[in-house]
Amino acid sequence: MSALQALLRYPFKSKPPSPLIAHIRNKLFDCVVKGFSVVFVWIPSHCGIKGNEKADRLANEAVVCGDTVPFKNYCQDLATLPRHYLRDSWDKVWAESSCSKGKYYFSIQSQIPRKPWFSILRLGKIATTILIRMRLGHTTCPVHLARFHIIDSPQCECGHDFGDLNHIFFSCPIHDRTSFLYSLITLRVPFPTSIQTLLFSFNPSIYSVLSDYIYENNIRL
Repeated sequence: MSALQALLRYPFKSKPPSPLIAHIRNKLFDCVVKGFSVVFVWIPSHCGIKGNEKADRLANEAVVCGDTVPFKNYCQDLATLPRHYLRDSWDKVWAESSCSKGKYYFSIQSQIPRKPWFSILRLGKIATTILIRMRLGHTTCPVHLARFHIIDSPQCECGHDFGDLNHIFFSCPIHDRTSFLYSLITLRVPFPTSIQTLLFSFNPSIYSVLSDYIYENNIRL
């Protein structure tokens, strides 16, 4: 079907077609000039059609024994290889570098995503920014600021405990956690849990609950 759609597509309003499509178009033009009428039909199954069954059998055999007939590698086929090799190389560097630095972020993002993680979510700019910082481990919570000597004490403003992410989300009396904890229980999140565990799950529903908590309590991290 995709081949027929490519033949049908107007060539001047899309990206350059495959050389095979251009070749087929030239053959079709020759047929028109010679007065032949050509009809293409897409058949969703090979079953019961002798020619299609033979072509399918030969294609399966070629996977094992290869093809002895000379063929051409078109630029479109080769253009996909650098991206594939680059991804593999990047994944290896990502895994190796995590042994010496970025261990926290690697524990949350163990593989390089093919698209930005927030592209499939609609959480709002503020919540997305804060969640990015939480995933990186660089927030403005008291513990992190005290670590870089920006403030004197890692104590939360509530005065009950150190102001890390787990305290802010799970035990700080300043914030209303009722709907947040209830939503996590509804999603069957096993307790005890941690912010790192919730972020690692990459469950859109959990990220949405974290976003709601951020907005409801006007948290700025």
